[in-house]
Amino acid sequence: MKRFNLEWNRLFAFVVFSIFWSLFGFQVFGKCKKEKVVEFDVNIKRSGEKINGPVTIRLTNINPLRFHNSVSVSTTYLAAQDYKLPFIPTVSASPESMGGIDCVKQYREIKNDVDDLVEKSDGFISSGRKRELLEEITKLSKQIDEFLSNCKDKPETNEDSTHYNQGRKKLRSWNSVFKDIISRGEDAFILEISINDHGFTIGTGKETKVELIKQDRFAEPGAEIIREEIVTVVFSSIFSVSAGFGFSTLDEQEFSIVRSRTSPTDPTLVNKFGFQNRSKFRPMPVILLNTRLFEMSKGFDFHFSTGAGVDIKTGQPAGSDVEFVVGPSISFRRSLFLTPALHVGRVPTLAGGFKVGDLVPAEVTAPPIEKSWKTGFIFTITYKFK
Repeated sequence: MKRFNLEWNRLFAFVVFSIFWSLFGFQVFGKCKKEKVVEFDVNIKRSGEKINGPVTIRLTNINPLRFHNSVSVSTTYLAAQDYKLPFIPTVSASPESMGGIDCVKQYREIKNDVDDLVEKSDGFISSGRKRELLEEITKLSKQIDEFLSNCKDKPETNEDSTHYNQGRKKLRSWNSVFKDIISRGEDAFILEISINDHGFTIGTGKETKVELIKQDRFAEPGAEIIREEIVTVVFSSIFSVSAGFGFSTLDEQEFSIVRSRTSPTDPTLVNKFGFQNRSKFRPMPVILLNTRLFEMSKGFDFHFSTGAGVDIKTGQPAGSDVEFVVGPSISFRRSLFLTPALHVGRVPTLAGGFKVGDLVPAEVTAPPIEKSWKTGFIFTITYKFK
């Protein structure tokens, strides 16, 4: 009885550990795995592409000069700030100056330089001349700093002075954009977003559509935001249930009463204890709960699996048994699972001190069987059904 209780205590601890690890082990183990990073060149148009999450998406060749860029799935955006610089026509009278500086003329020159650089920025980026673009932005920022320092707002006595003050204010906004790009260097041309979504549902998942949102700084106020599809990140549940079959190294033993000769020299038939089935390995149906820990490579994932198998002994005194399987799994396309695992099963032996080959007493009509838990190795092949 003491041995019986010890075996059940060990089995109970094994089952509790397997369930606990399946449900929560990924939170510890999964964090040790570095999240994958996938790069997308925004100059390459794409549609309908899908990748598995979690993932960090890195968008390259972003144009931070012309566009305000962001990545979103479902975000409400306010109207973009109007960066379009106003045109100030040439006036017949001598332009108003400050300290000998023709501020209106200087404004027009800087405006033309800003317009020209923004229009050419896509060409700089697509041709890989980002460093050259940064140098041009740095020079233009210094010109704006000098202009803002020397030329102040004018009294708004006419339309030209109103346009000038508006232009000066927008140049200050442009300079903030320039300085932000300068401070980030070549990182300004990269946009990253981490998309991570773990769920506790079994079998279900979701898809997250990633778009690049661009607000053209030269567009008219209220102009439509530009949306460019990048990729769809597919989140299948970290849990799945699969079923199939396995091959175990635990001995298959089914006992029966066998009519046998008394001895090799005596043809008299007697009843002896013997085997009906005996094998050094046994196939069995299994069902597994798989917890995905991380993606190994495209199409292959690593899981922790635990479940049960059924040792079927149809019509035998020993009866069929539910046995236990636990171990790592590798899946292909998250559908086909290959699992080398620990198998904990019950192996029958003859009870009552009998052994194979002993004569069967007249009052015994079926082999006396006792079962004990043993461990072995099992290799399973299962297919996801939920």
